[in-house]
Amino acid sequence: MKTTKILPFELMITGTYLDIRNEIIENLIIDSETISGSKFENTTFTNISFLNCNFQSVEITKCTFINCEFKNCSFNFLKVKNCNLIASGIENCIFCITNSLNCNFLSCSYIANEWHLSKDSDSHFTDSFLDAQGLVPSFHGESHEKVERVYEYAV
Repeated sequence: MKTTKILPFELMITGTYLDIRNEIIENLIIDSETISGSKFENTTFTNISFLNCNFQSVEITKCTFINCEFKNCSFNFLKVKNCNLIASGIENCIFCITNSLNCNFLSCSYIANEWHLSKDSDSHFTDSFLDAQGLVPSFHGESHEKVERVYEYAV
């Protein structure tokens, strides 16, 4: 069970059980990492690119993602609570058995994502762009309280 964490200048993730709390993480590319059994809390991520990453049993609480991108990532058993995503993109990702609760998505894009056994509750999407395959779970019959100016791309 080896965990390596180097902050704030470079984020290096190895092993499992990474715990990041009350941090500001900026301007990084995180490529082909496995993040497993980890907890992120009260952390702000700005200009972070997660590329080809595998998130397993991760809990993200009270975090803010600003101008971040998630491309070709997989999320399994992910729990996201009370988070904000601002001007961020999620593209070609797979979500399996994930839950989000009370999250805010402002000016985000969702392109070519897959959702399996995932649920979204009490989240808000404002000025967000979705393609027909990248719909968030709430658009597939789950509970959803507020959607403002959500646009769908024609596929």
